[in-house]
Amino acid sequence: MSVSGSQNKAPILMSILPHTRSFASFTFLHLPVSLAPRPFLCVLLFHLSPAIRHSDVNVYTYTFAGITFHLLHLLPSLLSEITALCPLRPASRLTHIACCTLPPVEADYTPKGTFKDIAGLKSYVVGPEDADKAVVVVYDIFGLSPQAKQGADLIASQGFYVVMPDFMKGEVATPDMFSGTPEGNAKKEKFFAGFPGGISSQSKPVAEVAAALSKYKLGGIGFCWGYKVLVTSEGAGSFKALAGAHPSFPANDDADKINVPLLLLPSQNEDMSVMKHIYHAVEKKNPGKNKLRQFADFPHGWMGARGNLSDPSGAKAFHDGYTEVAEFFQKHL
Repeated sequence: MSVSGSQNKAPILMSILPHTRSFASFTFLHLPVSLAPRPFLCVLLFHLSPAIRHSDVNVYTYTFAGITFHLLHLLPSLLSEITALCPLRPASRLTHIACCTLPPVEADYTPKGTFKDIAGLKSYVVGPEDADKAVVVVYDIFGLSPQAKQGADLIASQGFYVVMPDFMKGEVATPDMFSGTPEGNAKKEKFFAGFPGGISSQSKPVAEVAAALSKYKLGGIGFCWGYKVLVTSEGAGSFKALAGAHPSFPANDDADKINVPLLLLPSQNEDMSVMKHIYHAVEKKNPGKNKLRQFADFPHGWMGARGNLSDPSGAKAFHDGYTEVAEFFQKHL
């Protein structure tokens, strides 16, 4: 086998190969992996230069053995630097990911919870009562709907004790209130003017429920109307983290009342300028502990009584929303 033709055609290359070999050797053996320019190329240059010059099959054998030796020599350094750049996740983080894999959403669903008296209110409860973390759910104006119960069950599936009191005591909003008729408008006005729909009428009941659950690390989530009830309640300070899904009646000064980590999940219908103002104001108090995620393709109420769980996209959004809630409370309670 001969490469004399190549040597004759490339005398300059042949003259610099020994120097290239020396440079490659120094670079490969003495610089750390992260600084060595293309270490595998250095290996090839180091070993191939004598093979090209001498055209000896034994040299090629030497070349292969040399490359193998150097790669083995390099392996510990490579593993060390890869580990430094890409550390393994702590076990707690892996556990956190696993525990926030929620059960599937079902259109035809049988609730898993039971009812119990909490602070004088009939309450839907689900999850381990001996847990150290609890979540209070303030439902929307349609009360203890099937969607609200399934949502509570999803949160409880992650190890929380979930309590959803019937703050309205069965006097929930009805579709005719939103018919646009004079009768419907009058009924709606009365509903929101005092108990049960008046925001201020629920301030003390929320505080009493929070007091009854004081042994827990307590989180609270409000849906639509429930968001405003929760963040303006005299008991808001009892919660270590708060969340709001498709919030009703949001205002910039809501942020003045919120001093704990906050999760906001607005729909396509909320005023995002207000949502962003609240988020940024609360973020200044607790940097890096808050989250704002808009579900821009879904209408107001998609996580509550108006959620269309028969529609695959609606069911997925419902599941995604509650996954956000579960992960948020896992992190901040």
